[in-house]
Amino acid sequence: MRQLYLSSNKIKKISGLDHALNLDKLWLDGNLIEQVDGLSSLTNLTDLNLAANQIELIGISLDNLKNIRELNLAGNRIGSFKEVLNLTRLP
Repeated sequence: MRQLYLSSNKIKKISGLDHALNLDKLWLDGNLIEQVDGLSSLTNLTDLNLAANQIELIGISLDNLKNIRELNLAGNRIGSFKEVLNLTRLP
């Protein structure tokens, strides 16, 4: 599986993707996700859509995504510029 679209499914937690190592596109927009967890093994991701969730903190949760080219975090609850600075470690 290379692409997974789970938009608008009332998902609260990212889990169960540890073995989806070939995944390059993941859309989880329009859900109820509060924390960005469970993505560290998805090092082949190039496109990640987490828009319109409940995310407040980014921290180091995306640091392993070295191949990411498109990232959408619009419409979340990220209220601190400090959190946005965590994205500077991405390509």
